[in-house]
Amino acid sequence: MAFSITYHPPTRAISILPGIFQSNEPHQTEWITPEGWSVSDAKEAFEARHPGAVVLRCDDIGNPYGNLQ
Repeated sequence: MAFSITYHPPTRAISILPGIFQSNEPHQTEWITPEGWSVSDAKEAFEARHPGAVVLRCDDIGNPYGNLQ
């Protein structure tokens, strides 16, 4: 599965309160996940792997109607 993720990266390596130390410019990347993952699974896994990052939008590239905004 492939997801397009728009997120605010943390400005510190490890932030104590996610969302407080965010940069102004959102970033975008593709996130490849195992088959069968949902949009919310991808969002949660991305934020867990990148502490302090906040996902603004997560789109299933193969399914444009199953998006989280």
